[in-house]
Amino acid sequence: GVIQYTGDAGDAAGQANEYSKMAFDALKDFQYEVLEVGLNGDLAGNMMLKLGVRGSNPDVLDGAPFALNIGIDSALVPLLTTTFQQPDIRTAIEQTNEQNAEEGAQR
Repeated sequence: GVIQYTGDAGDAAGQANEYSKMAFDALKDFQYEVLEVGLNGDLAGNMMLKLGVRGSNPDVLDGAPFALNIGIDSALVPLLTTTFQQPDIRTAIEQTNEQNAEEGAQR
């Protein structure tokens, strides 16, 4: 399959260091052979979403293979619910983080 990601988040992360830039450059036309998704946790609490993808971009490092592993540990159900209600994912994540902080302060 192919992943083609471009966006402000990738541009900003690419400014952090050369490895981040290389990873986001690869994602602009990432031709993958393996895509693995895992989900583990409590639906009522935090869940760990894992994404593993292996492939390459012919325009980055002469097409050398990349293995990208991404993990998100969050209260995914509220995040997804908020995401579907908001046109902007950043707003949804911020609102979910605020809700989690409020709940933590109440404990």
